[in-house]
Amino acid sequence: MLMTQRQMLHAQNLRFPNPERIPKVRKSMCRIKQVLTERAIEDPDPRRSAEMKRMINAL
Repeated sequence: MLMTQRQMLHAQNLRFPNPERIPKVRKSMCRIKQVLTERAIEDPDPRRSAEMKRMINAL
């Protein structure tokens, strides 16, 4: 979402408000993906685990 907003503002030659948010959001997203990956690995159903991993990697 932030990257889309950033690109949209860049196309309109506008400045991105609070650019210091981007690294914070990236770090948060990385942590969320880590937790989701751990959950996918622990899932006993290999088909569901693979599906969850594909979904996580698409984020």
